[in-house]
Amino acid sequence: MRQSGALKALVPFVLMVPFSAQAGTDSIWGTVERPDEGEVAMNEEILNGVRFGGRAELSYQQLRRTTEQEILNSRILLGFGKGDWGHAIEARANQGKEGETTTAERYQLNFKSEYNIDDNDYVFAAVNSEKNRIDNIDLRTVEALGYGRRLMRTDRQQLDTEVGLGARQVRFRDDLPTERTEILRLGLDYDLKMSDSARLSQTIQVDRALDSEENTRSESITSVSASLVGELALTLSLEFIHNSQPASPDIPRTQTVTSVGLSYSF
Repeated sequence: MRQSGALKALVPFVLMVPFSAQAGTDSIWGTVERPDEGEVAMNEEILNGVRFGGRAELSYQQLRRTTEQEILNSRILLGFGKGDWGHAIEARANQGKEGETTTAERYQLNFKSEYNIDDNDYVFAAVNSEKNRIDNIDLRTVEALGYGRRLMRTDRQQLDTEVGLGARQVRFRDDLPTERTEILRLGLDYDLKMSDSARLSQTIQVDRALDSEENTRSESITSVSASLVGELALTLSLEFIHNSQPASPDIPRTQTVTSVGLSYSF
């Protein structure tokens, strides 16, 4: 029945990452804690055929809750795979201040593995963790196992869906008891290549609590990215987060996040 997070040290790390390679093809990590085919180009090969790629981002966010907050966001994604296996790891950090007051502090670390059954079907295992100081979450961990289906694959469009079962544990920063619940995970990922340099993506993920008394979390991200020079790209995104049972009465059920930032692929 709660949600939260924290960040700082990732910002200088992201700025120092060496970038080389091209964005756009054969990727593994999507925007909402799950792999897709549009974010990390695994163009490099290491260790006898192991494919590798990465992406680093730095962005400015405007978070709309009960008030508006300005937040600096950093993110790094790494993908690697061989044969029918693919793996990805994502680290995020968000930091916002108003004067000397911290208004946002959230850290996320996510990992996912996929195994391709055939060209259209795959199975996955995912572990997501989050710390969110402002939303009263000391640690939220979600584990999920499931099945994915690639419904559409063309030169311009792709559409993936996922369904899985898992568990969620939430430990709060105050004296509230730890929340434990089973979840049904539903996911949808759509990607459209609008031109050689522009791309539109829509990702939806729902972690539905099997117990109706517990929190169900839904997240939708719509983003547009455009290549600027070489590996540098501009990204605009709009994110909606809905919790059916927020951590406290002070936290709204729906939050809106608008972001603009730069990204590099390597």
